[in-house]
Amino acid sequence: MENGRSEFPFPYQPYDIQEQFMQALYSTLDQGKVGIFESPTGTGKSLSLICGALSWLTYHEEKKQQEAATLLQEGEAALRTSDRSSSTTTSSSAEPDWITDFVQKKAERDLVSKLKEEDLKRKKREERLEMIRNNAHLKYASKRKSTEDEEAYKLLQLSKEDREETPGDQEDEELIVAEYESDDESKSQKRFFGDEDEEDELVEE
Repeated sequence: MENGRSEFPFPYQPYDIQEQFMQALYSTLDQGKVGIFESPTGTGKSLSLICGALSWLTYHEEKKQQEAATLLQEGEAALRTSDRSSSTTTSSSAEPDWITDFVQKKAERDLVSKLKEEDLKRKKREERLEMIRNNAHLKYASKRKSTEDEEAYKLLQLSKEDREETPGDQEDEELIVAEYESDDESKSQKRFFGDEDEEDELVEE
């Protein structure tokens, strides 16, 4: 892949201006340059920036892995061929053969061991990232479960309280005496209210 990219993992079909923005960002990152980007308001700059940068990062990591794997294979193959050739050929140079072979093999071994080390570090880093992702999912799931459990517990408590309150209310209602009006009381009330009416009439006069 050259300095441009034809497709980006956009959540929907990007507009032309978003496509241009991502292309410019991608090529700037790929060339190792510094870029200043400008885009009108409301054109989805944040999303375009995220998609463009992550696309470049993903491609860059894949490219590095492929290059490292190729170099590792070439280094191991060179070590094998140098082992075979050193046993069959004789050198006419001033230095003894074993010194020349040792220096050559050491450089190749160093390169191979360095590549293996980098590959191992990369794998460990990926494993750690995967563990972090899994832990985040587990934490979210456990937190969600605990909140659901708390809500269920609260609902159970409320229903228990309702059940406990209901029989008590019924018992209280049974104990309340219904209002009773005797004839004497109604007469006295009429007399009392009647007197007030008479007083009102006197005041009006």
